[in-house]
Amino acid sequence: MAIEAKKIAAFKVRPVNHGTTKRDKNRYCGPAVLSVMSGITTGDASRLIRSIFTSVHAVRGTSTRQIDAAFDALGIRMSSVAYRVAGEGNPTLAGWLRQTVSERTPGRVFLLIAGNHWQIVTGRRYVCGIVGDIVSVKDKRIKRRARVTSVFELTPKADDGKIRVPVIERPKSQKTDACRTRARKLMRDNPDAGIGYELDQIGFGEEPIKYVYVSNELEDLIHKAAYDESHPAHRDACCNNDGRYCYDWQEVEYCIEALVEFHNKWGHLS
Repeated sequence: MAIEAKKIAAFKVRPVNHGTTKRDKNRYCGPAVLSVMSGITTGDASRLIRSIFTSVHAVRGTSTRQIDAAFDALGIRMSSVAYRVAGEGNPTLAGWLRQTVSERTPGRVFLLIAGNHWQIVTGRRYVCGIVGDIVSVKDKRIKRRARVTSVFELTPKADDGKIRVPVIERPKSQKTDACRTRARKLMRDNPDAGIGYELDQIGFGEEPIKYVYVSNELEDLIHKAAYDESHPAHRDACCNNDGRYCYDWQEVEYCIEALVEFHNKWGHLS
């Protein structure tokens, strides 16, 4: 996978771009915020991350280091800013919005992690991978009670105030049969995880969507840890709590790999 010559684009907030095909789409919040600031599809945003971090095969949960490096490749500086009030703990998103009314002036763009979820706020506007569109900060779909754990300000690196959007070469898809064979082998080799898949035919003549499931015990652990920020498996659980509807066998393989890794690391807690 390669990054080709860059084109110049405006530094501004946009709706999330999922493109028009399944290869254009990534359902996770990290690629979504990259799409918001650059206009590239979430699929290309995930490919950008994988081109920088070559050991990453499927982009789900993203670290601060990964998002920072991807923004840097887009010509966007990601600077950490203070967000706690002295003597208090982490504010809720609603609390942070109240605290920063005077700071959120037109043109300033803030990137937040709240509830283990990347999201962008500029002025009185908000956008994230779940909401998709640019909405008011008072929109009911926003999880305003989520605790803020990091805040960054985004600014263009170039003197002209523009960003540089790379054109990312798309890799050829792996053969379906090989991915399906490896996915089934992972299931056979890890019977204690109870991993399987169901096919859901959503349209005549279309390839069915595959839903990957796990044992009831592992499912309960993932759900519990994902909604408990103090749980030691919280971050890993958030990466595996959703996104298990797969469009092709390569996604199924990556999904099962992640679930097996979670089971091997945290399964003893179930």
